[in-house]
Amino acid sequence: MTAFVASLGRETGRSNWEICKRESLMATRAGSAGTIRAGDDVYIWLAQTGLIARTRVTSDARPVRPGEQLPWPDLDPYRYVWSMQVVSDRVDDPPSESWSDLQAGAGITSSPQFLPRVPPGGAAFL
Repeated sequence: MTAFVASLGRETGRSNWEICKRESLMATRAGSAGTIRAGDDVYIWLAQTGLIARTRVTSDARPVRPGEQLPWPDLDPYRYVWSMQVVSDRVDDPPSESWSDLQAGAGITSSPQFLPRVPPGGAAFL
């Protein structure tokens, strides 16, 4: 099993997260999402807030099809989509940590907008 961190923007993140939960679906612009497989964990980071959820991937990520209608109202050019189930949701009570604290603790080396892979052992910190 592999773990990733998906980032939601501050302005639309909470409303998009509600759609994700309702639809049991996630999508991203990050090209690295092509490696997401069923059984992986994806932790959800809300910008300027902290980790708000942990999800389990239930279908391999696949490219968004041309013209495919996704449930989010924003016009982001999503590249990959996958099904998921919520394992833990702390949207109303997120821990208050900075991205740099999370990076240091989990050993993540890239920015949250790139859907970083969590190094082995780093998921225990999350």
